[in-house]
Amino acid sequence: MKQFIFALLKKIQYPQPLFLLCFYAAFPITVTGTILLLVFTSKHSAIHYIFYLLSALGLAYFVYTTVSFLLPKIKNTAIFLLQRSPFTNHFLESYSFRTLFFALLSFFINSAYAVFQAALGIAIPSVWNLAIAAFYFVLIALKGCVLFCEKKYKYTYEKQIKTYHACGYLFNLFTLAIIGILFLINKENMYYAYSEYALYLIAAYTFSKIISTIIQFFKAKKQDSLLIQAIRNINLVSALYSVLVLQVSMYQAFDHTQNHLFNLISGAIIACFILLISLHMISKSCKSTANTLHQ
Repeated sequence: MKQFIFALLKKIQYPQPLFLLCFYAAFPITVTGTILLLVFTSKHSAIHYIFYLLSALGLAYFVYTTVSFLLPKIKNTAIFLLQRSPFTNHFLESYSFRTLFFALLSFFINSAYAVFQAALGIAIPSVWNLAIAAFYFVLIALKGCVLFCEKKYKYTYEKQIKTYHACGYLFNLFTLAIIGILFLINKENMYYAYSEYALYLIAAYTFSKIISTIIQFFKAKKQDSLLIQAIRNINLVSALYSVLVLQVSMYQAFDHTQNHLFNLISGAIIACFILLISLHMISKSCKSTANTLHQ
């Protein structure tokens, strides 16, 4: 009996294709049965709890098999197919190329977003939305300059240092912009109230953006290219600013007013973060210049 239980557990832990096929066929049936019982019956009987238990266990096993078996196979198949093309293979192998590709993609997305905010600010009119647009236009211009320099000075380290150094100083403009925006926050009737559903989408995008940006920020520190690091720093500034914009927008949509103290505290923290990034970039570029001269 003990050997049978261990053998069964081993089969469940490392399922065969036929077993998985049967499970994936039976799992929707248990879920459908649970839903039908909830909809058409009010009294809870033993069969209700049996279906609840089967659905819960099925969901847990579904997640386990998907994560453990299906996703790696899907990933390996996708990698195999992508490696057949020179472009996609280069995309997989080169972190710098991926960074530049997504930087170019975000360049166009941010451009569209800035144009939308500018049009919104003019149509309402709203100084707050115009301030958002102005911030993103400066961000787009800086990212465009870095992308241009990365292509032009890809193999010239001295030029990369100078560009990185200049970016560090230009980041101070964002700090000043945040301070100016904090004054705008204290003024009433300067906001466009988004719908709740639009805010949920913006919130989901903002949180995914900040998590992804922080992960990539630390990954970029391992790269030799200073301009790749500069692009990641720009993305981090954009993500931090998105958090402030989301906070102000949520206050306006749900409370129809602003918590000025909390906005000021959040804005001040974000401004300090941007200032620290700026000082770090200036310091790092100066050290890189000194090391280059000593070589």
